[in-house]
Amino acid sequence: MQDLNRLTAEFGYWISEAYWGRGFATEAACAATAYAFAQFDFERLQASVLEWNEPSRRVLEKAGFTLEGRLRKNCVKEGRVADSWIYGLLRHEVMARSPAQLEKAGPASSSLGSHSPPAQTRAVEPASRKLRSDR
Repeated sequence: MQDLNRLTAEFGYWISEAYWGRGFATEAACAATAYAFAQFDFERLQASVLEWNEPSRRVLEKAGFTLEGRLRKNCVKEGRVADSWIYGLLRHEVMARSPAQLEKAGPASSSLGSHSPPAQTRAVEPASRKLRSDR
């Protein structure tokens, strides 16, 4: 039996408050998504954002993620019950980026056509396929 979500990875990031507003999160998100699709066989990356985190929503949208829905009152942070906004990005959406957009994403994006990881990259087991997800 195979994991039904084996081609999906959860995407997340955290930036120290001292570095907010400088574009680092957007640049890193673009590079990380290109890398994830270039190095692994993911078909989808998804991310969740707490309802009050508008800057993080903008980061995901700039990185090409699409708002797919809202999970009402599904989490608690610091004693506060909150909605989560769910964003998704599909492999073919990254593949459709222009060469200029891919160049901005960095060197990992140059091998986006490859579905198999390079020899030095180990296969990832389904249980460990989730990327860090801070909200």
